[in-house]
Amino acid sequence: MNTQLYNHLDEANKAVKADKMTKPFNLPDPLPESPNMKGFVTDYINTLQVVEDDQFRNPKASQYEVIMQCYKPKQIPVLTTLAKEFAVFDHWFCSVPSQTWCNRAFWHSATSGGQVINPDPTPRLDGTPKKKYGDWLIDVSILDSFFQRMTTKGLKTKVYSDNAVSLNKLIYGIVATTAVIDTGSMEDFENEIDAGKLPDYAFIEPKFMYAHNDMHPSAYGPGKFGKDKTGPGSVALGDELIRKVYELIFTSSYKDNTLLIITFDEHGGCFDHIPPPPAVVPDEINKNGEKGFKFDRLGVRVPMVMVSSHIGKNTIVNDIFDHTSFIKTMSRKWGLEHINKRDIKANSFDKIFSDETRTDLPNLSQFKYDIQEPKLDYKQLKLNDLQRSILYAASVLASEQGVLVKSTINVDEIDNVHDAVKYLDLVSSVLGR
Repeated sequence: MNTQLYNHLDEANKAVKADKMTKPFNLPDPLPESPNMKGFVTDYINTLQVVEDDQFRNPKASQYEVIMQCYKPKQIPVLTTLAKEFAVFDHWFCSVPSQTWCNRAFWHSATSGGQVINPDPTPRLDGTPKKKYGDWLIDVSILDSFFQRMTTKGLKTKVYSDNAVSLNKLIYGIVATTAVIDTGSMEDFENEIDAGKLPDYAFIEPKFMYAHNDMHPSAYGPGKFGKDKTGPGSVALGDELIRKVYELIFTSSYKDNTLLIITFDEHGGCFDHIPPPPAVVPDEINKNGEKGFKFDRLGVRVPMVMVSSHIGKNTIVNDIFDHTSFIKTMSRKWGLEHINKRDIKANSFDKIFSDETRTDLPNLSQFKYDIQEPKLDYKQLKLNDLQRSILYAASVLASEQGVLVKSTINVDEIDNVHDAVKYLDLVSSVLGR
């Protein structure tokens, strides 16, 4: 990501996988006051050159130009329609110029405890030890969190997910300080809406395995899955998830007292032209974080759409926000204490709401996707880095709970989605969803 932001690539890190790169991790010296945002092609070419496929050794323009492209509005009609009908934020940045786990920790804790990258058992070449999940828990599981603040206030929270093990549970080691993270399935979400029993705060996780709807397009490389040439995930599946959640909420008794927030933990490597601004260092532990990062600058912008019957059409918000703006705004709503310097200084988005109640909520049924999950041999579908981190963390956490998951599967040898899901199903019997 440093290469993407500053268009700088250290000689030692050329044609090297990201997890094998060495200090100073492609930061130019001296560091410019603001990123030039011109390194997305440079980084993508470097990424292609380490793919285990000869066709990418010397990539052509037709292979790397895709990093500068985007989806047309008609390709993602649900998200596009909601952005036009309600509020879209054009200066919402992720909290860390890094990966999924850290930014998700910031969403609920306004810090990642100094952590910068996902837990990963992969050995590194920069002299640092393996990124152990136990090390992550030492720094993150002790953090104050939005879950804990809500519990103390007597308010209910719940994470809904069709994953065998919730990523939020893994991030906090099942509990977030004194708050047990309650979880349920997407079927539970639908049933609890119908019964009028939703918690005060519901967090929905997309699926990360099988036909994953986390908006990651699949790219497992050519020929394995016939004409499609990819795995089963797609951005369309993510758009359909948004449609289902929208319709469940806004055709129910909750339609006039619920805010639906649709966002992303980080930018996924996609091109952007707006430089991330400086950031307030959350707390002392972050002044010298993992790999020397000081947590004094934000990551790249992410899509942010908010939906409510109290938000007017074509609301475009230009102020600067990051993930801790969620904690800032919700703390105001429920009278919660702040967590650290980052959420104290963050902008609140409460000004987007109106006392008036809209009656012209859009009907998205015309955009319903008819997507059939392809019949694939998931033993042939290799794990991506995020899936691997989930598998690894779940296995360690199950062992740390004092329960050895009985299985003929050796976790260290799992390299495909089928075996990973089979193992995670066993773990879920120990940890719960």
